[in-house]
Amino acid sequence: MEIVAVIVGVFLGSGLTALTNYLNNRDARQRAEDQLERESRMRREESDRQERVRKEEQEQEDKQRRNEDRIRAYKPFVAATTFDFPLVDHKKAGQLLLLNESHTEVQFYASDWLSDHANRLYNAAVAAIEDSQGSPQYVQDLNKARQTFWNEARDDLEK
Repeated sequence: MEIVAVIVGVFLGSGLTALTNYLNNRDARQRAEDQLERESRMRREESDRQERVRKEEQEQEDKQRRNEDRIRAYKPFVAATTFDFPLVDHKKAGQLLLLNESHTEVQFYASDWLSDHANRLYNAAVAAIEDSQGSPQYVQDLNKARQTFWNEARDDLEK
């Protein structure tokens, strides 16, 4: 009987040792899988953060580029609305051509709101060119429209 008890004890001890080893291995495997999952999630989150930062930087660069293009269109337009009086007939056509070309370019870049101000400035400039003598009312309307356009363009670029 003692031998049976010893044999049963040995089998029981071996079984418990095997069970303990199995449970320890399973727990270690689970901890390793959890660690890999955490690391993978952290890499994904970091990658997502970097992608958001790259996207924001690209959006900023695109906005900056658009603003530079807009400024390159707005400056010649305002310059085309600035001329000396009296305008002689042979300079009227050239001034109108310059004004038309620059106004068309502004329409391409301007928001609806700014486009309205550009149209007002354009109309004031055309009226002043057609007057050609620089009557005070036309000059005043032109200067006011030019200043309003610049102010609105500045606001539009800041958006």
